[in-house]
Amino acid sequence: MSVLCSCDTALKNTGSPTCKKVFGVGVNYLMVPIYANDGTANCIDATTTLNAAYFTALFNQSDDSKRFYPTGKLTNVTGERADSIKETFDNGTSVYIRQGIRNFAAMLVQGSFELAAQFNANRCSTFGIFIVDADGSVLGKKIGDDGKLYPIEIDAATFEAKMVFTTDTTIQKIMLMGQWGVLEKDDDLRMISANSITGINLANATGLMDVYVTIVSTGQTAMVVDIFAKFDDIVTNYPIEGLLTVDLASSDSGVASKIYNVTDDADIAATLAEGTQKGRYVIAYSSQTVSDKLQPYIKKNGLDGYTMRGTVGTVV
Repeated sequence: MSVLCSCDTALKNTGSPTCKKVFGVGVNYLMVPIYANDGTANCIDATTTLNAAYFTALFNQSDDSKRFYPTGKLTNVTGERADSIKETFDNGTSVYIRQGIRNFAAMLVQGSFELAAQFNANRCSTFGIFIVDADGSVLGKKIGDDGKLYPIEIDAATFEAKMVFTTDTTIQKIMLMGQWGVLEKDDDLRMISANSITGINLANATGLMDVYVTIVSTGQTAMVVDIFAKFDDIVTNYPIEGLLTVDLASSDSGVASKIYNVTDDADIAATLAEGTQKGRYVIAYSSQTVSDKLQPYIKKNGLDGYTMRGTVGTVV
């Protein structure tokens, strides 16, 4: 973006503290929609307490337009800005027009094909990123002086997750790459130091995992289900283990320890018990009417049960 200069602009002071925090090498991106569905701008509010509870809530936000999506640990993170655009005249002088576009790239070692597909779907969204360094400090941008850090907008059309296959000497990985939005200026970049964030190192943040369900049987007092994630292998899924009754929730109201009766539009108290087969659970509830349709749903930090919606069992 070109700079509009005022005729009375003075030189700016250049002093700085002797002990100042320098942003380190990026190791994680926190992806987030620029705006939520209600029109509010997503940000990190540095005027509130920044702790594990604050960020855990953002990573597990039920409104996916307000959710933060960590990429997980990255390596070989780069972000070079192209040379500025200048007009050069016959006498050798030049005039600054605008800054060059900043490109970025990073590797996600042992990333899966399934995960690459998830990343590539983001080209259909308007989103930005916060960059996290190894210490857990967060880089974003300021808009005014409201005490909030906003995401760096990404040109979604340039965003790509490219699979890099295993070779005799290298391991499979995902290469993330793209460009910052053309209006994003380095002058606006600001950070929140890891010293201001307690109880969590954002360098280690991971995103939610989609979970799926297969209904084995549905009786009047119990349902048997397999709960799993998908990671490339179309024959063998990844079983989700260790779920508790409190992780079972109504797909309608979100209330814990419930299963939703779609036919009656009612939440039913239920328990969840893990079976001997990995990922298999028994959901027990009071007697339901034959032919009623029941919707199992999991609501737990780190998991997204949205992909379970629509899979219902018919009581027999």
